[in-house]
Amino acid sequence: MTPIHNWLQKVGLYLRAAYATRSFNWRGLPFVPKKLSITLPHNRAAYNEFLLWIRQSLQLRDANVIFDVGANHGDFSKAASECFPRARVFLFEPLPVLRPVLESQTARNPGRWSFHPIALGSSEGRLPLYVDPTNDTIGSFAGFSESYNRMHNQSADERNTATIVVPIETLDNFCQRTGIEHIDLIKIDVEGFEFAVLEGATKILGNTSAVIVETSLSRTAGGSPKPLQDILIQLTQSGFYIVGLFPMFSHDEHQQGRPCEYNVLARRFDKNPRSRGT
Repeated sequence: MTPIHNWLQKVGLYLRAAYATRSFNWRGLPFVPKKLSITLPHNRAAYNEFLLWIRQSLQLRDANVIFDVGANHGDFSKAASECFPRARVFLFEPLPVLRPVLESQTARNPGRWSFHPIALGSSEGRLPLYVDPTNDTIGSFAGFSESYNRMHNQSADERNTATIVVPIETLDNFCQRTGIEHIDLIKIDVEGFEFAVLEGATKILGNTSAVIVETSLSRTAGGSPKPLQDILIQLTQSGFYIVGLFPMFSHDEHQQGRPCEYNVLARRFDKNPRSRGT
């Protein structure tokens, strides 16, 4: 991709997000120095994409409770709060290096944002989390595959050199103990651990209006040979309609043109989602 093409792509994405939100979208402006405001997103392209997915693909017009599972730097939460200023946003991120950033951002959104330095999975307990040795803001319970390492120019000696043990809770248990009965939107970006998160959310998923799930094709904790097909089946069987599939393409020279993951967007069209079996 040439510099001019990259520039045009970023500007086009910004304009589309501004149109979708019917706003100037100043936080999504590309090429503006981040030092001008601590409220600017870490990745403005991702922020603008989140705005488009929420408004254009999911067509959500209202939301009161939003979950950001795998919050990273909080860009999705910022986009969600831009769309729904009064919504309560719950951020989950177990990586210690990101804790100060998210705690600071949560402090700037008192009463609306709630940060939890834990991971969500299929059961309670503690698990080792692999940390990308070249980027300590990326962690995966599934580890990093050969294709992932090649894509990020890592050698065999650099793979999975660091692990940390983090607490795990199920989404169902978290909602039960905090009194949450309905979620308007869940975003799940957990580097191959998405099936475990959904396995621990069988109850609350029936009372969830919309989901965004990043589905990895190269690293899956459950070892599924068909992760995209399986995630589509699981969501449709849970009563969701698939409204968007957005591929991310590999930069590995051996895998050029092949998607390495998909963001799957799904929502319900009934006004009152009910738990299974009710």
